[in-house]
Amino acid sequence: MNVRQALRSPSNFNIRLEYSGKNYENVSNRSNKFWACRSNGDGTVTVTWGRMRSEGTSIVKPFSYFVKKVSEKLNKGYVDTANPYGFAR
Repeated sequence: MNVRQALRSPSNFNIRLEYSGKNYENVSNRSNKFWACRSNGDGTVTVTWGRMRSEGTSIVKPFSYFVKKVSEKLNKGYVDTANPYGFAR
């Protein structure tokens, strides 16, 4: 499921966004982070974030947190790993 589908169907989703940290100003800056969100089916989501190849840190938040944060992450350069080319395929 991609981000757009999760926003329409908040009851059952598992999203993972990844960020390589590559940019034109500083090519050597490679963050390699992830941000993942899974619905709990009760109006809350479990959010996990951290460095790639790590277990990360998790916290439970209301669904409204997902709606706000996912757009922030996409604007920062994170890529939806289910749909790495953006919303439209």
